[in-house]
Amino acid sequence: MEEAEALCTRLTIMVSGRMRCLGSVQHLKATYLDGYTVDLQLRSHASSHIIERIKSYVLETAFPFSSLSEQHNRFLKFAIPNKSNEGISVGLGGLFRVFEEMKSDPSLMVETYSLSQSTLEQVFIQFAKKGDGAICGNENAMVQPNTC
Repeated sequence: MEEAEALCTRLTIMVSGRMRCLGSVQHLKATYLDGYTVDLQLRSHASSHIIERIKSYVLETAFPFSSLSEQHNRFLKFAIPNKSNEGISVGLGGLFRVFEEMKSDPSLMVETYSLSQSTLEQVFIQFAKKGDGAICGNENAMVQPNTC
């Protein structure tokens, strides 16, 4: 995926022998997975109560439109869309502010966090998970006719 992202100006994704989308890397990311991924690593002595408190804070208070995509002991991965359900845009500054505040709060025991844009690999995985069921973006998406 990294090679395709670095070398290609336009990509297409095929599922079951049918072209599902066509566009630039940024267009595919924005159309099918517009948002951010946040990885949180908690300190080794963080209790399950602390972990639940952090999940609750992120999912219910800070970013109620986000989702927990992975959890392995003290490692949490959140998917945060670029826009909320009400259409409010989420900027990088707001994300950094929230997670810096969490990291500076000693009671939350956040050791490190990383913030990244959704990757092309995640777009391909999304298509693979859906299989032959078409994934339709907005009407501006460059999708082959009769696939959505």
